[in-house]
Amino acid sequence: MGCCDIFEKFQVDRFVVFESQDWLVAVRHKQITLGSCVVILKRHCLRFGELTAGECEGLHEVYSRYEDILISAFAPVSFNYLGLMMKDPHVHFHAIPRYSRPVDFAGRAWVDDAFPESVSMKQELEPEATRQLIKARLTSVG
Repeated sequence: MGCCDIFEKFQVDRFVVFESQDWLVAVRHKQITLGSCVVILKRHCLRFGELTAGECEGLHEVYSRYEDILISAFAPVSFNYLGLMMKDPHVHFHAIPRYSRPVDFAGRAWVDDAFPESVSMKQELEPEATRQLIKARLTSVG
C-alpha cells in the first residue's frame, strides 16, 4: 500500500471502517472527538497537489460517506478535516466530528470541550478496546 509507516502507525489492519478504490478510513488512535478517523490515500504520495483528478473526486465521496456514517452513529453537528502531513509525510486527513453536546458511548460521556473553536490535536491514546467499540458502531451503520 505504500512505502512509509502511516498504515502501521494508525493500525489500519485493525481499525479500518471502510475503503474506496483510492482511500481508506480508519479509527484514529487518539480520539480528538468521538468518531475521529484518519482518511489515508492508499498509494504513497507526499503532496496534495500530486493527487489525480480521480483521487480528488474519490475523496469527496469518502468524506460524504464518512459524514453519513457519523451522523447515523453519533449525530455530530459539523466536521473538521485537517491535512497536516508534518509528522507523517503521506497524503492523509484527520476527520474530526464536532459536537455541541455530550454524547454517551462506551460507558462515558464524550465532550467536545473546544466546540465551536478549533480542536487540540494533543490527546492521549484511546485504549484499543474502546477504539474497537467505535469501529464496530461505525461499521454497523456504514
